[in-house]
Amino acid sequence: IDTAWLDRLIADKAVQTKLNALDAVFYAACFRAFSMVKDRTAVILDGIERGHLPLSNDLSLLRSFNVEVAFAQTKYVWKIYRTGADAFTLEINGVSLDAKIREQPDGSLYVQAGKRVAQVQGQEEALGLRLRIDGSSTVTFPTLRDPSELRSEFNGKFVRFLHADGAEIEKGEPYAELEAMKMIMSLRATESGVIHQAVTPGAIVAPGQLLANLDLKDPSQVELVKAFEGEFELSGSEATRETKRFASNAGASTVLDLGLDDIEKCLCNTVRGFAIAGEFFNSPATASATKLVQLLFPGGDYELDFQRYHTVCAKVIESFLQTEKFFAGLVGGDETQIIAKFPGSPRELLEALMAHDALKDSRPVVASILRALVSEGDMAVHTGHEIGPDLKEGLEELVTLPQEGGYGELALLASSVLQQAQAKPFFEQREEVRRILVNTSRGRLGELAPVDAVAGQGVDLISSFFGDKDTAVRAKAAEVFIRRLHRSYSVSEFDSVEGGPSDTLQLTWKLGFPGVGKANLDAHCIVVQNVDSMESLASGWKLPSSQLQEVNIFVADVPVPVMKDKAMHKAAFASLVEKCSKLVAGITAQLREKQCPLVHFVLCRDGASPFYLHYRDDGSSFQELSQYRLLRSSHLHTMDLQTVEKEFSLAEASVSDRRFAVFLGKAHASASASMLLVRALYRRQVNLSDVEEAMSNQLLESFDRIERAQLDPVVEKIQPTARIFLHFQSPIPGCTDRDLKLLKSIFNRAMQRRVTAYGARLLKLRIEVVEIKVWAGASSPPIALRLIAKATDGWDGDALLEKVDADSGKITSWVDIDTNEERTDLYTTTPLEMKMHAKRAAARRANTTYIYDFPRLFRAALTQRWLVERPNEPVPEKIFMSKELRMQDGHLVETSRGLGENTVGMVVWVCMMKTPEYPDGREVVLIGNDITVKAGSFGTAEDDKFNLASQLARQRGVPRVYIAANSGARLGTVEELKSM
Repeated sequence: IDTAWLDRLIADKAVQTKLNALDAVFYAACFRAFSMVKDRTAVILDGIERGHLPLSNDLSLLRSFNVEVAFAQTKYVWKIYRTGADAFTLEINGVSLDAKIREQPDGSLYVQAGKRVAQVQGQEEALGLRLRIDGSSTVTFPTLRDPSELRSEFNGKFVRFLHADGAEIEKGEPYAELEAMKMIMSLRATESGVIHQAVTPGAIVAPGQLLANLDLKDPSQVELVKAFEGEFELSGSEATRETKRFASNAGASTVLDLGLDDIEKCLCNTVRGFAIAGEFFNSPATASATKLVQLLFPGGDYELDFQRYHTVCAKVIESFLQTEKFFAGLVGGDETQIIAKFPGSPRELLEALMAHDALKDSRPVVASILRALVSEGDMAVHTGHEIGPDLKEGLEELVTLPQEGGYGELALLASSVLQQAQAKPFFEQREEVRRILVNTSRGRLGELAPVDAVAGQGVDLISSFFGDKDTAVRAKAAEVFIRRLHRSYSVSEFDSVEGGPSDTLQLTWKLGFPGVGKANLDAHCIVVQNVDSMESLASGWKLPSSQLQEVNIFVADVPVPVMKDKAMHKAAFASLVEKCSKLVAGITAQLREKQCPLVHFVLCRDGASPFYLHYRDDGSSFQELSQYRLLRSSHLHTMDLQTVEKEFSLAEASVSDRRFAVFLGKAHASASASMLLVRALYRRQVNLSDVEEAMSNQLLESFDRIERAQLDPVVEKIQPTARIFLHFQSPIPGCTDRDLKLLKSIFNRAMQRRVTAYGARLLKLRIEVVEIKVWAGASSPPIALRLIAKATDGWDGDALLEKVDADSGKITSWVDIDTNEERTDLYTTTPLEMKMHAKRAAARRANTTYIYDFPRLFRAALTQRWLVERPNEPVPEKIFMSKELRMQDGHLVETSRGLGENTVGMVVWVCMMKTPEYPDGREVVLIGNDITVKAGSFGTAEDDKFNLASQLARQRGVPRVYIAANSGARLGTVEELKSM
């Protein structure tokens, strides 16, 4: 590059460069960033005024983009994040700088970075950017191009290089071919040299994307531009990034130095569609909704302003609703009427569109806040604390949002917050429960086992009486706790154990697993007052009975650190686990003597839910089951986790409440195969008349749990499939073995309701299997029925009877009620299922739906039409039938091959659809691209098949429906066509 022109400008116009060079580069980047936003905004507003909505890509470029600044033969490439209407974060080489930029009436810009403020005037000229800073210093930044880089000139698919890697090419010589609009176009070298390829054939490239590098033949003829390396730093110590200290621990108490006003502004801007402010993190790119909420819900050694923090929550929710109330009102048919129905100005509409375009980012922020409000954290909506009117109003408006459009989870969470806020104060609940325990005799404690007994309170509150000063209340609380925990088991013969360590309470009882019908196993419990008493059990405690199924150790008071520091709480919990493990190791000999395989700990905390720990004998020692931490002991069996363990190794559960657990499982057979495993319990009594509604509602709640789990960055990255297991624990009264096929029919109807209404959501959530376990209560013992539906079978359900080992409680086999086929392995993934998982994942990566899923989507859509248009008529049987056709000797013939067995990227079915207009059925030829075969592109085989299917439709005089998801024709690789 010849820079003589710059020398002349310096001489002619007396360009001054008194400013620090890096400061000048920073201000140039600020000017270009502001100018890009201003120009793009003007273009979008002009389109809106003419009735055209902007594309999502246009809106995203108002949020983040790149700018380049060249100075002194160095190129500075900045990543720009717009964090507010006038706020920007500029990032280069891992260093982030924050700036506020405001335009003045004379067109100049005031740029504030830290404590410094500069006035910047700029003009883009033919040869570069001329910048005047603070009215005196003028710097010119030339528009540079690196001649050693060969870049794409347009959008397209890269076809091939015309020279081998390392070959020498001449200036002006074609070096590569790109395909665009089904045309092959050559790109020519801008300089001579040795080429080094940077992309592979088939890649989709954008304008300006680097394709190859050149070792220039004569570098002396050009002056190379070097990319900036090292750490970018503005002059002056006051410009040092103050916020770097928060990067490693965003939730530390030092966050208070920033002020709640700053956090509120950041969160409100985030839900308005801006990038997360860099002032809280090293880079907006590393920020997340979880980290933002950690800023809003901190830990630390200070008094918490409960109402002030809730006010911030209310402001964030209000900012979210300002935009989303309008868009939520369009759900259901008016989505295309945005411009016509918007009440404000074009600029206000642009602001609303920008916020709505970022819904996928702002929704997790609001969801994280709502989850924190119902959690056990310090800022949660605890019982006994009133929420302010502003927060209550925002929550009530969130509840009214529709389930569709991505708002369903927020509505559900907001409802949970309101419900928790309306509960009685804790001390009132506790006093009421204590009165019930005092007034109930030991012989009638079994009446307190049902869900609605004990003033509707759960086992967690009952555990708070383990340390009661009244020994009788302590004993009653322990027995009720055990009965409630094992409500689906057979329990009987509770008895107190005399003797033992001082100040302890011991109980024994008989235990029987669900489905066994008798309490034939011995279990033991000891209640100690504190951790010191627990540790002393290793030396002075003798277990009774000859054989035990489980030992339970209840600790009435576990100290919690006064300091609200997360690191301290984590360390305290680790110490607690260590002490429990040491105790189990100390009594292992006794446990082995009693043939006891399980030890459970209930560690009670003042004003909070207990900790639950579990230990199991693996043959060599008792190991803590860390993946089941915080799950109640009965959940290990009622959630059927032992069956899951045969196929998966499980990470620690993400527990949304005491009924749901979501595990991330890694398959033993394939380390790369992962699955989200939802395990849920439904404890309320249902009848044959309302079990279908309960199934449908629980499925929808499970969908919400999967969506919540998918917010985890680890889960989001690996995109696992999902499997749902729901256990209706209470036997269905009056239901006998004669009703098992009726239950199967009810299950299929419930599944069809959800598939019909939420088919697209099932695909998005990658749900592959749904299981529901129910009990026929009229039999003695009750009969367990496992109902299973799989995506690979079109969600048609199977019904399996469970056989249970009377001693261990383990399920030994399942018997199909229709075929009497017995299975011993329920979860083995078939090769077809593995193949379909892979193909669906490939289709999702291409932002489309796998073609073999469309027949069941058609079936679901048809069912929904019948339910809406003819609600008083039964839905026809075989409402949608399809027969796949394949190519054979130049003709289409019917095939019964398995799903996904095609080798041609075009799939054809002949379908019979029973619609309300054609209740007897109408034939349709359905054609679709298979995106998993050569990207769904057209080759000669695909073209022939499409043509034959079209001819078939014309011959039969039936509609032809074509579902397109392709990447065009494969002309670029057909040599004989290139000369045409």
